[in-house]
Amino acid sequence: MTTNAIKLTSPRELLAVVPYLLGFTPANSVVTMCLSNNKLGLTQRLDLPRPLDVHDVAKALLPTLVAEKPDSVILVGYEDHAGDSLPALEALTPELWT
Repeated sequence: MTTNAIKLTSPRELLAVVPYLLGFTPANSVVTMCLSNNKLGLTQRLDLPRPLDVHDVAKALLPTLVAEKPDSVILVGYEDHAGDSLPALEALTPELWT
């Protein structure tokens, strides 16, 4: 079996491949990418929640992140207005440390 692997060497390159990983360009979303042994694994996307529902992001994304058992997780916020994704990212981040 042949695997076509690409080597990403910068955050810019990582961001450039996100649409290919998802199959579309995300908008107003939180994207999580799991890394294990320096290899990209699970990649998932969730619409940005309403401000009152930011803690639902962790409830929605955390079970699959935990099941993946990654070495690290990359969080990316896609937004139309600067700062729109920050509440959701801030709600998810402390959950990843537990």
